[in-house]
Amino acid sequence: YLYRSTTGEEGSYILVNNEHKVYMNLYDDDDVEPGVTYYYKVRAVREFSNGDVSYGPWSNVMSMPEWPGADSMSSGKIECSLRPSV
Repeated sequence: YLYRSTTGEEGSYILVNNEHKVYMNLYDDDDVEPGVTYYYKVRAVREFSNGDVSYGPWSNVMSMPEWPGADSMSSGKIECSLRPSV
């Protein structure tokens, strides 16, 4: 699952994508505003047929800094490339 924060690395995160694709390592976030720094982190989630859920550890935080020329933009899109840390 992919989570996003606008309140810093240690801030509150909201779920922005929960697609069940093992190969997903790219996410286009098209709900972004200029002048805002976005922070993303990932967590593996496994849902069992009996309803139990198992959560993996959190990833490192990735940030997307404020956009250059933000004053001239009204909205936009951020592409996150998510790769496992080695």
